[in-house]
Amino acid sequence: MRHRNSCYIKRILFWLCIIPTLLQAQYSADWLDNHVDYKIRKMKLLRKNEQLTTQNQTRFDVTYYGLNLALSVEKKTVSGFVELRARALVDALDRIELNLNDNMAVEKVLARNQTLEFTHANGLLKIQLAQPYSAGETFAITIHYGGQPQANGFGSFNFDQFNSRPMIWSLSEPFGARDWFPCKDIPSDKADSADIKITVPKELIVASNGTLKEIIYDGDVATYCWYERYPISTYLISIAAHEYHTYSDYYVYSETDSMEIQFYVFPEHLEKVRENYARTAEAIEYFSEIFGPYPFLSEKYGHAEFLWSGGMEHQTITSLGGWSLPLIIHELAHQWWGDMITCSDFHHIWLNEGFATYAEALYWEHFYGNDQYAKDMDSKLYFGPGTIYVENLSDVNRIFDGGLSYHKAAWVLHMLRHVVGDEAFFRILKDYAADPQVKYGAVTTEMFQEICERVAGFSLDWFFEQWIYGEYYPTYFYRWERLDAGNSYHLDVVIEQKQQRTGLFKMPIDVTVATTSGDTTIVVWDSLQTQTFEFEFAAKPVNVYLDRDNWILKEIHRPSAIRPGFYVDQNYPNPLNLSATSAAGQHSKTSIDYQIYFPSQVTLRIYNALGQLVKTLVDERQPADAYSVDWDGSDSKGGLVASGIYIYELVVEGDRATEKMTVIR
Repeated sequence: MRHRNSCYIKRILFWLCIIPTLLQAQYSADWLDNHVDYKIRKMKLLRKNEQLTTQNQTRFDVTYYGLNLALSVEKKTVSGFVELRARALVDALDRIELNLNDNMAVEKVLARNQTLEFTHANGLLKIQLAQPYSAGETFAITIHYGGQPQANGFGSFNFDQFNSRPMIWSLSEPFGARDWFPCKDIPSDKADSADIKITVPKELIVASNGTLKEIIYDGDVATYCWYERYPISTYLISIAAHEYHTYSDYYVYSETDSMEIQFYVFPEHLEKVRENYARTAEAIEYFSEIFGPYPFLSEKYGHAEFLWSGGMEHQTITSLGGWSLPLIIHELAHQWWGDMITCSDFHHIWLNEGFATYAEALYWEHFYGNDQYAKDMDSKLYFGPGTIYVENLSDVNRIFDGGLSYHKAAWVLHMLRHVVGDEAFFRILKDYAADPQVKYGAVTTEMFQEICERVAGFSLDWFFEQWIYGEYYPTYFYRWERLDAGNSYHLDVVIEQKQQRTGLFKMPIDVTVATTSGDTTIVVWDSLQTQTFEFEFAAKPVNVYLDRDNWILKEIHRPSAIRPGFYVDQNYPNPLNLSATSAAGQHSKTSIDYQIYFPSQVTLRIYNALGQLVKTLVDERQPADAYSVDWDGSDSKGGLVASGIYIYELVVEGDRATEKMTVIR
């Protein structure tokens, strides 16, 4: 047992004198220093940004891709040509560099029937242009090539089978477009439009981006001519080809207009997909209400089944490896967050995946209520290490880390909603989608932050620095004390941050006070290691809850019971892991902290789940003070207890409080 030596009355007088000065000093010394630490970390991360764009690729902008490709099922090859149009961004541009993996063989490069010189090695196709171009001038080239695509990352380009019938599909995120066609494979360089002409055996049906202009049949083959008129990143250009069953639904967005929703389904799955696919139109309608109009309204939306376990938000035609409602909703939301507005590079992939993941929760909230929203957010909790900002782009699994890029990123939006309030949050989403600087373009975290601040009316540096560029989460301990002030009640709530792996967090915290006349919730701004918040109530406070509605990604340790004369905290750590030992061979311990305000007879006992006494830790009269008692998991005979649930009971002058703890071995 550790006894903290001090006198309760003297301590009150001391704190009354020192708190105002200390709070000011602590704010400067703790939060502001910590804020600087976050800024330093952010700058280090940004400086660490891998440059996946060559210097030459910053000198021109691709405005159009025209793919004209034949797919051989037998040889598993892609062959044909790609027309590329581009604009010079600098003067004297006389060559360009494109991404194309070495397994694809370039036959020739033409410009107005003139053969251009090129080299192709190490994944770069370097082309000498016919002449130098000045900034703003446009040019066009055509690249003839062919080969067997070799899949990298999640899939890239695949010649597959489903039920013994050919299935050809692409999945080019993050850097897989270069596996099957020459391009500037950078998400921020969006072509203004694209033609995707794909020739396949005539029994196959090809789904792709945009609008199907025509199908040209020629003997045993058919050419599907798709046209995408909206800006598109290379990784969002896709094909899926199979002997599909096709059918349509419609999103009716006005009294006179509707948009077709096209479904390309494996015939064996037709009845399995219908129920959830039928929810697509209502989801488009809801997201159009809260995000803004569906971004590709003059074209279509659709699903094409493919042979990958998840989904991929190919622009206007999501590829699906399943038909669950969360998957459908997630990929649909990407049409706004990822396709219309695309992360400028995959360091900022949370702007795609976090938004789509949070959209799932918004869908549950709208159609099924607040409880389903809360349940969905609980399923996305992530307490692991790492920054949401992706440090290492060479690791595809890190880019698409489910805990960071998806779940914690969704929690950032959930928390942002509480920080700015519902009205401002949903206005942020609409303003973000409509902002001419980002609509159909590419964004960074800082660009999104700027829009958030413009709507909210205050700086959010602290929020984005600690949650996007910082790690982990706050760990809150809190306690409260009620004093009868005659005609009212004085309440002190003390909040401590005790996280050890990261700095302090600044967050608004809901403090809900249950009184004899009802509950009252007050928002306090917490940013210090220890802060005391004082309240006055006419009715008697009987309990205090911190962040009861779970707006903050955090761990919280609440007092198990408060009495006029004492309080007791939840034990820490909980669970007590008896299998962990120190270097000296000592077993782990858990601490039970409590405070008594008057000299009292105190008993602290451990019971098992059957109510049988395991061990008495304290049985004595103690002066008013704060105490911390360790328990090493041993019983009264010195043996270690079994795994299970245990109860500790603190009795102070006959008034008692109990709390549960877990022991594992």
